[in-house]
Amino acid sequence: MERVLKSTVLLLVLLGARPGTASYSSETRCYADQNLYGEWYDFNEYVPNLGLYHFDNTIESIRETGVWMYYDHAEYNTYQSGWVFWATGIDFSGNVPSQYANTATSLRYAGSPYSLNDETWTVYSGESFTGHEVMGNEDAASLGPLGDDVSSIIILGQSAWTFYDGRDFHGTNSVCLYPNFKFNDDSEDRSLHVGLYPTPSHFQISDNNIESIALSRTQGLVLAPSRRLARLDGV
Repeated sequence: MERVLKSTVLLLVLLGARPGTASYSSETRCYADQNLYGEWYDFNEYVPNLGLYHFDNTIESIRETGVWMYYDHAEYNTYQSGWVFWATGIDFSGNVPSQYANTATSLRYAGSPYSLNDETWTVYSGESFTGHEVMGNEDAASLGPLGDDVSSIIILGQSAWTFYDGRDFHGTNSVCLYPNFKFNDDSEDRSLHVGLYPTPSHFQISDNNIESIALSRTQGLVLAPSRRLARLDGV
């Protein structure tokens, strides 16, 4: 894992590993039975192998805050293809869809470990937020080992980001992506803005072609935010 900190600037390069800092805002409680019953564990950091907790192939329901992904295999399906489902919200709870129940082997969250709605982008080497990842909260002229290897994207916070198919914010194609889901908890004055782009067809740059990212300056193709409100999905 490579980690670069510049005052409040965060750039994480995560190659099948968990970040060194547990999240202060994203958390998931995973239950062994439906309807939030049975044995449970609380997680607020990446777990590449739930077997270490004797909790792999066990999860049937969840209660969570943030953006969490649950994977069929260890290491976030990096080395073996399989299903993944994700859930998003503030104090969201629900049963795992039947086709995914009792099968999760690893899990992780998206975004900053420091604040729920921090402005961040995360790019993944696999579709549906699988594989290696790079996460940051400022312009990135290069994506290092994930340059030309991006197949899915998650953005958090209220800002849009522009993604380029060349280094240094150049290239033939670019696209401006916005958050497309919003969640509020008025009782605790919390909000969560999320943009989920699980395949290249969702962000309209061909697979494995993104090389740099900048806070949006309205350059390139603009994909407007959706008004949908969905909390649980998977493939």
